[in-house]
Amino acid sequence: MANANKPMGLTPHSYLNGTRWTGQTTVYYVAASQSTAIAIGDPVVPTGDSDSNGVAGVTLATGNADVSGTTGYILGACVGILGNTYPTAPTSQFAAVKVPASSSSAYYIEVCDDPMVVYEIQEDSVGNNLAHGDVWNGFDLVSAADNGYVSGWMLDSSTGGSSNKQVQVLRLVQRADNAIGQYAKWLVRIIAHPWNAPVSPF
Repeated sequence: MANANKPMGLTPHSYLNGTRWTGQTTVYYVAASQSTAIAIGDPVVPTGDSDSNGVAGVTLATGNADVSGTTGYILGACVGILGNTYPTAPTSQFAAVKVPASSSSAYYIEVCDDPMVVYEIQEDSVGNNLAHGDVWNGFDLVSAADNGYVSGWMLDSSTGGSSNKQVQVLRLVQRADNAIGQYAKWLVRIIAHPWNAPVSPF
């Protein structure tokens, strides 16, 4: 059975120690000047500033970007859109399906930002498909438009290498509906995480 072509960006799966992801997130600020929409599953990166209350700012990460100097870093994945005001109490209610591009208002989003989290992501299969020998290799991500609800970002299957990459492939997602080949889903960890960066990414 062929793998379904259903990209969802970076989806938190587990931790490097094998335990399932607990759902823990951090709230970040997205300025109204953000020029690109942010959907669930999109990777984000620190902006180097904050809102007036000191809530750290993020923006959409850069795809197809080997890590060099201050570019290519990924803080984590957006997993929830909380709305235009900082939540003063825990909430399970999401206020929007995504942060619109060039919004007239700021937004607050929940981000899975733990560098020890493992994510599921679909490969784009452009140029070639990943093979079993690509496990442990580094790859970049490729940006793509969301479907109105969730991210269209994927693993760039033609960027494999051993250094300066955004994520590391750990293993194939072991599921009956997934196999090595076109549009396969893989488990990856972010290796270009700003908390592990040798230089400031902003």
